[in-house]
Amino acid sequence: MLAQLGESTTKPIISIIFILLILALLFIFVGYPLITGTVYAIQKAINKEKVLFSDLFFAFKKGKYAKSVILALITLVLFIVIVLILVLLNKLYSLALSPILIGLQQSISGYDNPMGILITIQIVLLLITGFISSIFYWFVIIFIINYTTAYTEDSSRKVMSNLKEGFKGIKNGKKTWFKFFIGVLLISLLASIINKPLLFGVQYLTSSMSQTVAQTIIIIARIVSIVLRLCLYYILIFGIINYFVRRGDKPVKSKRRHKNKDINKGNVNDKVDTKLNASNSKDTEADKMKDQQTHIQQDKTDSQENNIYDSIKEKVNENKENVTEQSKNLFDKK
Repeated sequence: MLAQLGESTTKPIISIIFILLILALLFIFVGYPLITGTVYAIQKAINKEKVLFSDLFFAFKKGKYAKSVILALITLVLFIVIVLILVLLNKLYSLALSPILIGLQQSISGYDNPMGILITIQIVLLLITGFISSIFYWFVIIFIINYTTAYTEDSSRKVMSNLKEGFKGIKNGKKTWFKFFIGVLLISLLASIINKPLLFGVQYLTSSMSQTVAQTIIIIARIVSIVLRLCLYYILIFGIINYFVRRGDKPVKSKRRHKNKDINKGNVNDKVDTKLNASNSKDTEADKMKDQQTHIQQDKTDSQENNIYDSIKEKVNENKENVTEQSKNLFDKK
């Protein structure tokens, strides 16, 4: 269009290149170090360490910034590679699917609601192609997050050792990475369903409404979809960092639950034993008290018997003395 009007097309191209260069420099010197600080804060939270606001500026410290800049350059190159791969995939999709869609339009033209059927088919094909593309870019994103997390774990490592640790996070020998990657792809598929097909369906359903009502519904749906996608992407990033920090170890929640159950059982048994011991001690104390009471009563009865016996002896002795005295008196009289 600009060439037809006689204007040169080099100025907009130069301006676009200039803007892209500024964005690339901002990403290298500011963006990636801030992303590194965010990863460092998440890693500390996973390790149950105290997270500070200054952790966001982790990569700007002396002795760490140069390595973060080198890793940012590598990350930028990987982003360019994945963009080129996605462009090639989109061209392949268009070449493969355009004749299929043209044939479907001709075949469903005789149906009652051909537009609805065509939209449904387009949504399904969009989800399938998006899922295939996500295999490539999520693999690269996981690798980037892995070596960034490795850099935050030990900033004294060299750049190549961080890259090796990123690959080791994928090939960890724990046989859990494939399941983890499938889970990442499914959550990404859910985010893509919320993004385009759901909004496209809302626009189609509100096409027969008034313009103001339809616009408000579409705006609300977009806001809700943005919030939900942000939550899902945060879960994905947190899960990727957690998987790398744990080095692919399986969750041990069930074992902990069993251990907690055993501990609770042991505590219950200990409580029962203490109660039984307390009751037994109470019984023994009661028996001791009874024995003491019986001993006291026996002592009382024995002392009473001894007193009675002594009194009887005294009386007998007195009687004997009286008898002897009387006999003496009689003898003297005679």
